[in-house]
Amino acid sequence: MTDTTAVDRALAGTDVLTNSAEQCFMACHRKFYWAYEIGWRPVKTKTPLRIGAAIHDVLDRLAKDQPWDYIMEALDNCYAGHAIEAADWSDPQQGLYDLSMEQVTVECLSTGYATAWANSRIEILDSEAQFDLPIVNPATGRASRTFRQAGMRDRYCRLPDGREALLETKSVGQSLDGDSDYRRVLALNQQVSKYILAARAEGLNPATCLYDCIRKPTIKPTPVPRKDEHGLKIVMDPDGRRALTKQYKPRQVADKTLGQVLQVDPMTPAQWRHKLADDIASRPEYYYARFEVPRLETDLEEYRHELWWIAESIRHCRNSGHWFRNTSACRNYNSLCPYYPLCANEVDTTNGVPAGFRQAENVHEELIEPEEEGGL
Repeated sequence: MTDTTAVDRALAGTDVLTNSAEQCFMACHRKFYWAYEIGWRPVKTKTPLRIGAAIHDVLDRLAKDQPWDYIMEALDNCYAGHAIEAADWSDPQQGLYDLSMEQVTVECLSTGYATAWANSRIEILDSEAQFDLPIVNPATGRASRTFRQAGMRDRYCRLPDGREALLETKSVGQSLDGDSDYRRVLALNQQVSKYILAARAEGLNPATCLYDCIRKPTIKPTPVPRKDEHGLKIVMDPDGRRALTKQYKPRQVADKTLGQVLQVDPMTPAQWRHKLADDIASRPEYYYARFEVPRLETDLEEYRHELWWIAESIRHCRNSGHWFRNTSACRNYNSLCPYYPLCANEVDTTNGVPAGFRQAENVHEELIEPEEEGGL
């Protein structure tokens, strides 16, 4: 592929590789091109990304001993911003409802997290610290003249036994059991290797990485039966009249064979908060887990070579103008890649930012420190 769209090399971040950028490139070169060379980002952020970002912000503030009321106010402000974005979504009203339920989910998961680890003896030494380092050729020891590497580690801590460790928080939609696929593949996780090497380069001495997992709810908001002024459920017959029993009392269960329908309303945020908080309190071990993900020196050495290869491969794509598609990545996690319309030429990519996308000022927006609003 040779795209005629001009790439602005002055676009901030195009000389930096983060773990997210590396993973994007390895998944699909063309997707990397749109996201990290051109800097086009979907206007609508996917729900898992919003939830993950919101939880990380809450836990960062918690690690910095900010008052809980202040943390929740910051979360309100965060979702107020998303609510403004919802005006451009296909169904703004549904979008606002979904965001209100999503915010409650973040609140409950964060509250449960704080409760679950309230008596933890882990000492947090720093939170959301950034690094910016050269990418070094492991064969020659020379630094790349094209790329640097950067990132933001969640937290750095001291374990009860005195060892220092990275503490990486992840919101997870899979089983956290010891023999789960999720935990098994962490043995190959490149981000852990990247962050341990970066910490060493800064003069720190992490002995391991402690994975700090928050499992996303598997329970869902469910419709709530509508009730009358007497607290009785409302069941209607096919003619739109209140369905009654043989004793002429309002039916409480719909008989579908007679075409009766139980009237329901969407669950309110308050009702969802009660349901989810109760579930978290009843089984905190299901929602929260911490376990070590160690690294051998051979793992770290292999990543040094992988990082150099990735940087060189991106440079080759950039010089040749060819960014090959990986069509196996067009559908992941049961959804279509947001860049599919661009790759499939369903929209014009030669005349500015396409509809449904926005121009990022920095291709690594996660490294931009948000401005605090107001004081404590």
